[in-house]
Amino acid sequence: MTLRFLLDEQVHPATVRALEAASPGIEVQHIYDWHAGELAGADDAEVLEQAFLEGLTLVTFDLRTMPRHLARRIEQGESHAGAVLVDDKTIRQNDPGGLARALAKLWRDRGQEEWLNTICFLKRPS
Repeated sequence: MTLRFLLDEQVHPATVRALEAASPGIEVQHIYDWHAGELAGADDAEVLEQAFLEGLTLVTFDLRTMPRHLARRIEQGESHAGAVLVDDKTIRQNDPGGLARALAKLWRDRGQEEWLNTICFLKRPS
C-alpha cells in the first residue's frame, strides 16, 4: 500500500496544493475536506480510528497529545495507519511549502513501505 496522507487541523490547508504540485499522483487530504470536514474538531482517537480504516497516515504538529493516542491504540491491541510527526522547530506551521517539500521527499523515499503502526519524525529535506 502506498503512503497516503491525512493532514490534521494544525497543518496549513495550503500544504495540500503545494504537495500535489510537488508530487503529482500523491494522495493527500486535509481534515477540513475529508468527509466534508465532519471530523474537523473531532476527538483525536476518532480521527485515528477513521484514518486507520481508510489507510491514511496522519500528519500532525501535535507532539503533546498525539503520541499518547498512538501509544494507547497499540497498548489496546489496535493498529493505526501510521503517523508523521512534525516539530515546529524543524518545519514551521506557517511554512506550507517547506512542509510540502519534506512530505514529498518522504513519499518518494518511503512511500512504498508498509506504514501500519509506523511513527516518523519528519525532517527538513537537505
